[in-house]
Amino acid sequence: MARINKKGQIIGSIGPVSFRAYNGKEYLQGKPGKKKMKQTVATKKSASDFGRGSRLAKAIREALFPILQNRGDANFYRRFTTKINTATQDGNSKPIGSRTLMEGNLDLLQNIDCNLASPFVHYCKLSPTLSLSGSCQLTIALPEFSVLDYIAQKEKATHAELVFLVTALPTEIDPENPIEPKAELFRLAFPLKASVVPAQQWTTVVLPEGQLIVVASALFYYRDNALAGMVGLNGKEFHPVEVSAVLK
Repeated sequence: MARINKKGQIIGSIGPVSFRAYNGKEYLQGKPGKKKMKQTVATKKSASDFGRGSRLAKAIREALFPILQNRGDANFYRRFTTKINTATQDGNSKPIGSRTLMEGNLDLLQNIDCNLASPFVHYCKLSPTLSLSGSCQLTIALPEFSVLDYIAQKEKATHAELVFLVTALPTEIDPENPIEPKAELFRLAFPLKASVVPAQQWTTVVLPEGQLIVVASALFYYRDNALAGMVGLNGKEFHPVEVSAVLK
């Protein structure tokens, strides 16, 4: 049986056709048959790759908490999981069923916004240089920049802070034996006024070999209050943060 809800959308099913609403759009689809479809060997192998990628995507999202802070948009986890699985398969020469992101196309994981309501590039136009040494240390270098030219203003904001999070994770995530990822946070605070910030450079400690290195960036805005001090202006609807790159 189908019905029309208060929004004028058809919900339910009629005969072999079911109706559903998703993200404001209506969809029609055939009902699945009663017989259970057997998975082929190829399907099982693909599912194995997808499960591995999905566990890794979840681990990365959880590792982003120091700068993401549950302020991603509602569909970020779906978008990011799809990106991770697409990057894992793209250009991967390993047999299906044994593929990991380490052999995939990491270029597909650059500049992924975590909150589409506030794209990071709209608020920060800086492009840091990332370099990984032979001793497994990552260096982030920023050129000298003019605040008003490279950082967008926000109503009531008097100060901003640019934050970089570097996290190292294995490609194989064992949910039964989780490990604490190695992570470092680098901060650069400055007033939102006509000023020039000198060139900056940060280098991590030695990171674990054979792991993925995730670099994420966030921009926090503050209002300086005489009594309360620096009051944060970021929130669920406004939080410029991105996964800038994944390296190996």
